[in-house]
Amino acid sequence: VDAAMLQLWSTGWLHNRMRMVVASFLVKHLLLPWQWGLRHFWESQLDADLECDVLGWQYVSGCLADGHSFMIQIDIQSEARRFDPKGNYVRRWIAQLSRLPAKYIHAPWLAPPEVLAAAGVQLGSEGGYPLPVVDPADSRERLQRAVEHLRRMATEMSPPSTEEADDVPAAQSGDLMGERGGTIPRDKSGSPEDIANSHAAGGDMSPTAAKRSEEGEMDGIDFG
Repeated sequence: VDAAMLQLWSTGWLHNRMRMVVASFLVKHLLLPWQWGLRHFWESQLDADLECDVLGWQYVSGCLADGHSFMIQIDIQSEARRFDPKGNYVRRWIAQLSRLPAKYIHAPWLAPPEVLAAAGVQLGSEGGYPLPVVDPADSRERLQRAVEHLRRMATEMSPPSTEEADDVPAAQSGDLMGERGGTIPRDKSGSPEDIANSHAAGGDMSPTAAKRSEEGEMDGIDFG
């Protein structure tokens, strides 16, 4: 996940498999809104495509009929060993771990102290490589609790009558809620500039987003 995010920030591109891994980590390990990931992809990708990105994030989050079930969590370490068995991808994007043997490069916190010392890796200390932000077992337990909560909500909620549905504000019935309260309309008015404006939250942009912002005036898109 770390290597993928560094690649995205540096180049503006990710292989589809890595997009799936980081999206699943955000939504199912950290239980954060998929809209946050959509916004970061929109600001960072050179090949950002609003429709594809929205559908991709909804697919991973279990929002689509044919998407991944929300309760299915990707085993990040298994994925890493399967698609990067020698650790070359991690070594390319995380220089701090480049000298670790393949056995530990996807889980440096499991390496013995002598292996870490030989590779020049410090974990958790200031200036060192950070420890995991979430424990896999804890994240699976929290995901299961979230799934059970959603199931209880689904059984307790009854569909609103026609009169009640007519009284629901558009931001609740037809729009997607942004990170800071902005909405993404589902109808034809949901242009890229609507999305960019509603989700712009300040802060520095990645180099790729900055480059796209220079060209944005030609398309009438404000990239924040």
